[in-house]
Amino acid sequence: MLPSLPKGVIFQIETVDSTSNINIQIADWISGALARSLEKGKLGQECYAILRGNMLGQGKELFGFKSI
Repeated sequence: MLPSLPKGVIFQIETVDSTSNINIQIADWISGALARSLEKGKLGQECYAILRGNMLGQGKELFGFKSI
């Protein structure tokens, strides 16, 4: 993300235990569902169909995706 941010921006990453934060649990579920879809995993198409209507755009690949 740093290359796309303005110069001088301080970027901080923090780990949070999802068992103590419902918002992180939701983010975990969404990212897991999208990963299933991208990896053509079990229920991947069904997960994508549920989320599809709530996506704002294509997004930007930050880390690279390699199929397992």
